[in-house]
Amino acid sequence: MNRFITDPENYTFDDLQNHDWDVIQTNITVDSAKMLEWFNAIEDQFADCCYSPLGDMDLADPAKKEFALSFMPNNLVWGQPLQWTLQWSYDRPGKLPFLQLADPAQFPEISDPDFQKKFNKNLPKYLFGMYETYYNTFGPDCFEVTRLVKMNQDVGLRTHVDIQNPEFLIRMHLQIQIDENAWWKFGDNMERKYTFEPGKVYLYNTAVKHAARNESSIPWIMLHNNPNASSINKLLKTSVHIG
Repeated sequence: MNRFITDPENYTFDDLQNHDWDVIQTNITVDSAKMLEWFNAIEDQFADCCYSPLGDMDLADPAKKEFALSFMPNNLVWGQPLQWTLQWSYDRPGKLPFLQLADPAQFPEISDPDFQKKFNKNLPKYLFGMYETYYNTFGPDCFEVTRLVKMNQDVGLRTHVDIQNPEFLIRMHLQIQIDENAWWKFGDNMERKYTFEPGKVYLYNTAVKHAARNESSIPWIMLHNNPNASSINKLLKTSVHIG
């Protein structure tokens, strides 16, 4: 199996339940200029909803504060990644953190036993423009834990694994703005380096050790989400341009 797969139509979800691959370049492309227009509108209109794990860690829960501190520099994060959480259990305003960092005192809804079932509701204020077209093309089964991310120069994530096997997490990434100086590295020694193209959609094997860093003066802007197994099978067979 190739580490960087460029013939996705020849694979299924079951074929991918292993550590033998890093990235799949799908046959899905999106008009990156239109998607960048959507991002610029989000950044302009909803700056107050932009969250950073480093800048927004005032946690009352000691256990969650300890977890949050793992995001400090020299551990997981280079610089200060910025994100907009595009889904929640209801149309809640303001900054919405990673669920692992959400303080129940600030976000009592996460104590609801059914919160995880409700979590992937789109926040209506974000569902417009090219993102709405992109979302509607694939549907809700493809979009869980959806985040819009901006990484300025020298910002990134150090070596980590998202979820260990046997629960392989395959994440879908749309590169909205990126150049050759922004990279992902995979492998125990970060020996495999990949660069990506704006407007292309990729699937990442997050069970393989990986890191990401933007060494460009151009902000790296991406949209990522977690598709379920049936959606992944559809994505592998899909060839489409969304514009």
